[in-house]
Amino acid sequence: MSDALSAKLHEISLSCIHCGLCLSECPTYLTLENEMDSPRGRIYLMRALASGELEPSDPVMTHLDLCLDCRGCETVCPSDVRYGELIERTRARLQSLAVKPRQRLSEKLIDLLLYELLPHPGRMRLAMRFARIGAALGVTRLVQRSAMFRRHAPGLVKAMEMMPTQVSADKAALDVSLPPDATRDRVMFLTGCATAAFAPQTNAAALRVLHRNGCGVSCPQGQGCCGAIHYHGGRVFEARDLARANVDAFEGEQPILSIAAGCGAMMKHYGELLADDPEYADRAKRFVARVRDISEYLVELGPKTPERRISIHATYHDACHHAHAQGIRREPRELLALIPGLELTECAESDLCCGAAGSYNLTQPEVASELGRRKLANLEATGADVAVTGNVGCILHLQATARQTGSRLRIAHTVDLLDESYDM
Repeated sequence: MSDALSAKLHEISLSCIHCGLCLSECPTYLTLENEMDSPRGRIYLMRALASGELEPSDPVMTHLDLCLDCRGCETVCPSDVRYGELIERTRARLQSLAVKPRQRLSEKLIDLLLYELLPHPGRMRLAMRFARIGAALGVTRLVQRSAMFRRHAPGLVKAMEMMPTQVSADKAALDVSLPPDATRDRVMFLTGCATAAFAPQTNAAALRVLHRNGCGVSCPQGQGCCGAIHYHGGRVFEARDLARANVDAFEGEQPILSIAAGCGAMMKHYGELLADDPEYADRAKRFVARVRDISEYLVELGPKTPERRISIHATYHDACHHAHAQGIRREPRELLALIPGLELTECAESDLCCGAAGSYNLTQPEVASELGRRKLANLEATGADVAVTGNVGCILHLQATARQTGSRLRIAHTVDLLDESYDM
């Protein structure tokens, strides 16, 4: 398959010097101990696909699909190999060639969830109503305990396990609206897909935090899914359509804020994603220049010190698309340090992927679950009462892991704790 990768991507693969420093930072290599499930091994595979030495057989595709795209390898790579770009464009090329094994019904249902329900919060909320009815009738528990479903439809079981036990029905949380007055700045806010459906109370907490810091907040009509799940799944054309819609929706000069690490990283990638679009290329660059993670923005603004004391012992999990994709590590910790009474203890492997990785916990539930247990063990070893992170996908995955293991560790977003401390 000599046309599997462009010459540019083949050049990227050649920049790898095979030093092996990435191995100790790769979650799948640490879990599976297989060279082909490491960045170095996958680069060999992608280079062989590009040269035509290798065909995209099921085993090859499995090794590529097992990559979390966490980009931990990029952080330690001495040669600055753009691994994220390599794996994403490889997947896109293979997707365009329809190189995929025949899907089982359960896998088709996961695709339906990921691409037809999750990107649409209204559809997702409706689906969640049916899910809650199923839970009340005992159907959910029956499926989760079924050996047949766990064997033949593990992704569906995982999706059920990740459903939050409670979702705020507070109108302010669902509408995500606050008074528009501003004493310091005006910003635009991405409400997101998973956050809007599964954690609207965290959206509301973020907006209250912004309001307490003198920011007028608008949530533009017409905004939608950032496109991260589509892009990481090789569906580049759909990701571009979603990116264009957001560039249109967030037209203006104000900062664009996200509370989800994955969404923020994806929106900062719009300039490259739309680089060949004559109508949107320049607009996408201007859009990217305005995108900020909320922790990034608040530190730049100069956050007001919260006054309410919260006597709590916390630890912090670095979401991959904060630490590795955006280089955001210091800012969330600075915000947590402002909270009176909060004690922060660092955990081991704080920036090792927890296994959530966007849709990964549904498409590769076994590896995701093992990584979730590893992360939870590291978090619990600190003796903390609460584990804090900046990505809703991580929160949902770790909450599900905590429920399965009987852990009492609370999993929260940085803005959840800030909101509690600002609440007087």
